[in-house]
Amino acid sequence: LSQVAAGLKLKNDLSEDDLAWLSTHAVDVQVVTSRPIVAPLLTGSSESPVYAVYYDVPAGTERRGSVLVCPPYGHEYVRTHRAITRLCESLAVAGYCALKFDYFGTGDSSGDSGAGSIERWVDDVLGTAEELERRSGVNPHIVGLRFGAMIAMAAPLRVKKAVWVDPVLSGKAYVEDLECLERDLCALNQSLVIPENSTDLVGMPWPATLRTQVRNHSIATAKQLIIDEQTCVLSRDYKDVDSNSLRRTLGESVMLRPEFETPWTQLDSSAAERISNEVIADISAAITERS
Repeated sequence: LSQVAAGLKLKNDLSEDDLAWLSTHAVDVQVVTSRPIVAPLLTGSSESPVYAVYYDVPAGTERRGSVLVCPPYGHEYVRTHRAITRLCESLAVAGYCALKFDYFGTGDSSGDSGAGSIERWVDDVLGTAEELERRSGVNPHIVGLRFGAMIAMAAPLRVKKAVWVDPVLSGKAYVEDLECLERDLCALNQSLVIPENSTDLVGMPWPATLRTQVRNHSIATAKQLIIDEQTCVLSRDYKDVDSNSLRRTLGESVMLRPEFETPWTQLDSSAAERISNEVIADISAAITERS
């Protein structure tokens, strides 16, 4: 603290003793709030509202833009929940208002578990994008993780920037992977008792109607989102995927290959969160750079 120069801006993580010391030594320090302003909210219709959390930029920070974050579904949503929160906080501190939300029938949104559909979730993307634009005053960029990328790409919107994290490209392959993971989970836990009429996959509801919808859905045939610039952040699971093949499916995009370890196909509890701060920084940088 003795090396703090007059007029230096500090984050608000100073203790009262630190501030008293600075005052005693007549150091002119401007303390600024570096934390985003967080506001939970309900958006959409009053009959079936969607729960969302809005992260406004810290007081005194210039708004540079806004970002809608579309989460995965099922067990992947649970395993990315904290990472998405950290991403929204990081974006807000960088000057980008952020909004995360729960799809209809999931999390704290209205609707019974398993009641969601692709059509309804696309509507959720449209509704939350409108809410974010109303609050921030600017057309949002978009971030989609896994299945959230597939849902976002089906939304008839135009965005300047999009960032996809391990996007689900084929609904058919995605459902087959989940069904395989469910079988592995049952084999690993022989004592696990699953009701005969259960439609769950990896502990989350996947009713037959939803599985059919997702199987028949692919980005190649359902993409409606118009994007000026997009970036793909790809994990080790994509190490064998040809970049040209991805570009044919997604369109021209920048490929980032940090080869991070993901929790998508991990069965052990230690895989609950493996999206590192470095990957979150990659996602944030893809939005904030050159904006």
